[in-house]
Formats: sequence, structure tokens, C-alpha cells
Amino acid sequence: MILEFTTDHWGFCFSEPCSIEIENLNVKEGYTLHDIDEVVSYLAYTCFANDYVSHYSIREAIYDVINELGCVYEDVYELEQDIRKYYI
Repeated sequence: MILEFTTDHWGFCFSEPCSIEIENLNVKEGYTLHDIDEVVSYLAYTCFANDYVSHYSIREAIYDVINELGCVYEDVYELEQDIRKYYI
């Protein structure tokens, strides 16, 4: 699924259209993520919960992933790995 949004939606000082493709938005807990805000919240409150990474930092890392790596991800966990490896 291709998730499209603008950075203005996140309160960035500029508005730029962005998109990221995540093929499988089902998570281990048994539900499906539907938009980019749900992906950010899931990463912040589940995957990075014990790492004390802020919601804003996750949004910024996703923006960096989109602009620098430009990858298609199999699932949200593969995105998490790139965020951990390159940005946090």
C-alpha cells in the first residue's frame, strides 16, 4: 500500500508531498494500520516504546527515509530496522 501525505500535515515548516510504500500493514498484534499517522504512532508507542524516542523523532526519521533511501518496505518492521540503523 502506498501511503501519501504532506509534511504540512505534521506541522513541518514547509509542505512537501511525500509517499512511502509498505506492502504489508498488518502488525503482530493482529490489526492493520491504515495511514501514515497510525504507522508513526505504532512505531513510537510499540516498537520504540522502551527506547524513549519521541513521536516527532519518528516522523522526522520517516521523512528522512523517504528522501534519502526512497525504499519500498515489506512491512512496518523492515521500516523500523532502517530507522534504527540509519537515523536513531
